[in-house]
Amino acid sequence: MSKQKTIREHLQQLLEPYRSQALMNMWWEDINTRYDSARKALYQAFNWSRSPQGYDYWSKVQEEYL
Repeated sequence: MSKQKTIREHLQQLLEPYRSQALMNMWWEDINTRYDSARKALYQAFNWSRSPQGYDYWSKVQEEYL
């Protein structure tokens, strides 16, 4: 099992422009929540459908990038 990291730590490892977009969308009340995968962290970081990029965008990022 990989080391658990905070959502922010996982998101900071994304390449641009995904990193800055994800961090801007992140729910800051969950800043200390920890996950063992970047995939889970991205999924839990914010509501994809309500982000400016939309659900389909983040779904593709998760599938292709992670």
